[in-house]
Amino acid sequence: AAAAAAQSAARLVKSDLPAKQRKPIKDAIDLLYKRHVVKGSDKKGKNTRRGDFAKALKICLDESFGPHWHVLVGEKLGFACKKRNQTMAVFKLEESMVVIWQSPGIEELEPAAAVAEVAAAAAAAAAA
Repeated sequence: AAAAAAQSAARLVKSDLPAKQRKPIKDAIDLLYKRHVVKGSDKKGKNTRRGDFAKALKICLDESFGPHWHVLVGEKLGFACKKRNQTMAVFKLEESMVVIWQSPGIEELEPAAAVAEVAAAAAAAAAA
């Protein structure tokens, strides 16, 4: 039983999370992965159970560390993201990779950029 528990524990692969956040997040990943993926309903496929896990982890991260967290779960992942500093981590669990990051949220256009964008649109409309 100890070997099975150790095998399904999350292993941190890469992170810029502050040290004080790493253990609570790793513990949440371990608990939620076991609850949703390992012990999840056999009526659901593994990808559906991974989706349930990702939703539960996102809610947990949003409630604990503020909004705009994203969670990717899968066997082979490729991604690019815009993130806040000290808010990203990649974990490995069994055959699954878990990628988390907190995005900056909705970004406001710079006033100068917004004015230039409106002027360009107006010029294009006038030329048509």
